[in-house]
Amino acid sequence: MKLQVLSNKRLILYIILGLTFVFFVPLEFAFFSSTDSTSYVIFNAMFYVQADIGTVSHTLFRWTWIRYPLSFLLTIASLVFVARLHQCRNKAYPIFSASAVGIALWSVPIYFFIQFFSVSSFYWIDIFMSAPLPIGFCGVLFLIFVILPSIQWHSNLTSTSRSISGLGNDEKTASASGVILTPKRGSSLAFLAAFLLPGLILLQSTAMLEYSDFNISYLGFLVQFQTSSMWYLSNPVSQQYAYFVQEIATWTTFGVSILCCAPSLLFAWFVMRYVHGMSSKRSTILVGVLSELPPLMYAIFGYAFEYGWLIIPFPLAFIVGLLVMRFTHVIEPRKKTELSDSEIRVPWKTRLGSRFMKHNNISIRARAEKKAEDKDEEN
Repeated sequence: MKLQVLSNKRLILYIILGLTFVFFVPLEFAFFSSTDSTSYVIFNAMFYVQADIGTVSHTLFRWTWIRYPLSFLLTIASLVFVARLHQCRNKAYPIFSASAVGIALWSVPIYFFIQFFSVSSFYWIDIFMSAPLPIGFCGVLFLIFVILPSIQWHSNLTSTSRSISGLGNDEKTASASGVILTPKRGSSLAFLAAFLLPGLILLQSTAMLEYSDFNISYLGFLVQFQTSSMWYLSNPVSQQYAYFVQEIATWTTFGVSILCCAPSLLFAWFVMRYVHGMSSKRSTILVGVLSELPPLMYAIFGYAFEYGWLIIPFPLAFIVGLLVMRFTHVIEPRKKTELSDSEIRVPWKTRLGSRFMKHNNISIRARAEKKAEDKDEEN
C-alpha cells in the first residue's frame, strides 16, 4: 500500500466514520414496557447494555470486543479494499479484490445458512446462538466498505470520462445547480433502500379469551423491525419495540424470506446504471418489478398457507428506486454517431448471408481441390 493513501484526508475521514458506525452503532435494540416494569437491551459486537427498571432493577454493561477477533480481521480486509479502490482511481475496477473481500464477508452467513439445512437444527442451535460474529456485522461491512466506495468510484470515473470527451461533468453541474439527488447520491440511496427496505410487513392479530395481541414485523435483507401490543386480563398492556441487524437465530427462522429480498440489490444496480446513463428506464423498471416477485410468491405460498397469517408485501425498496429515478439529475446517455453520406448501413441479415456464402464458397473450393489431388494420385 502506497503512502499516498494516507495523505488523502477525505479518505481517512470516511474510514474513521465507517469504523465508528460499525463498532459503536448498536446492531440490536429492544424496548419492553408494561405496567410493572420497563427494560431495554442494546447490543453490539463491541459492547452490551441491559437495564431493567421496575420491581427488580439492575443495569449490566460489558465490553465484549475480545470475543470477536474475526470481526477485526474482516474489517481490516475491507479497509485494504477501500485503499486498493482509491489507488485505482481512473483505472480498471479491482474486480478480483472486490470478489475476494465479498466472499470473505459473506462466507460466514452463507456457511451458517447451509449448516441450518444440512444438519439438524437441534444439534447446531448452541453454535448458532454463541457464534463469535453476527451475520449483520458482515452485511454492514460490505455496505460501508465495498458498496458505497464502489458507487463513488463509478460516479467519479463516469464524470471524468465525460469531461474528457467534452460532455461536461454532470456530477459537478448537478451540485452547482442545487439538485438534491446527484447520480452518486441517488445510487447510494437506492442501495441503502435495497439493503434495508425490501422485506415484508407481516401483520398478525389474534384475539382469545385470556389475551389479544397485534404484531407488525418488517423483514428486510439486513434489518428487522417489529412492534407488538398485548392485552392480558392480569396485565392490561404490554408493549414491545425492537430492531436488529439480522442475527444467526433470525436466519434460521427467516432465512428463505431474507434471501427473497436479495433481488432488490440487482434492482439498485440497474438504478445506478440508469442514473449514470448506462441503462434504459424501461429495463430498470422491469428489473424492479421482477425483484418484487420472490417476496410476493413467498408471502403467498409460504406464510399464508403454512401459518395462516395475513401478509401484506410492501415494495418500499421499489418505490424508493422509482423516486430516485424521478428526482435524480440523470446523466444523458451518449448518442450514437450518425452515419455520413458516404457510409451505407447494411442490414444484419445481409451481413450474415454474405458471411455464410463466403464460408460456403471456401468449403466448395476446398472440396474441389481435394478431388483434384485425389485424381492426380490415381493418375
